[in-house]
Amino acid sequence: MIASSPLQKFLQWENEIPNAIFLRQPINGLWKTWSWQSAGLECRKMANALHAMGVPAGSHVGILSKNCAHWIMADIAIMMAGCVSIPIYPSLSSDSIRHIIEHSNAKAIFVGKLDHYNEQKAGIPQNVITISIEAYGINETFTWENRLISCEPIKKYLTGNSMIYSLLFIPPAPQANQKELCRQ
Repeated sequence: MIASSPLQKFLQWENEIPNAIFLRQPINGLWKTWSWQSAGLECRKMANALHAMGVPAGSHVGILSKNCAHWIMADIAIMMAGCVSIPIYPSLSSDSIRHIIEHSNAKAIFVGKLDHYNEQKAGIPQNVITISIEAYGINETFTWENRLISCEPIKKYLTGNSMIYSLLFIPPAPQANQKELCRQ
């Protein structure tokens, strides 16, 4: 059995069934669909956008969002850029978000579908490039939508099985809980 990465599998299906529906997402009461091919184009543009904004291959890039189509596409774009995704739970406090971003050394973050972004925003350091998604009502300087317009698709990306695609960071437990965990 030949091992294959998530990116290799995506590329396989994009090649084999380009016009089949890959993702469906209700946005503002209307269903939006992406074929494998249209999602691939958006992912390639986002990968190039990361590089154009000074995020080199090997960098860590956060994803702060509920499960949604843009979460999946951001993850694929991060892989295409040769970067490592840092998923961040959408329910975390700004302090926990800051802890994860700082300890992961994230250079950028995709901000997607969230319930409490106004409170969470304080957890994103000023030096971290933030790419928001207007469709979910979040409008930072860089948005998914304006990057799609201004960036060409990336032409070359790594697809090897030896790449690290994602790192999970667990926010620290309160001091009392840490002591309790050590006793168990």
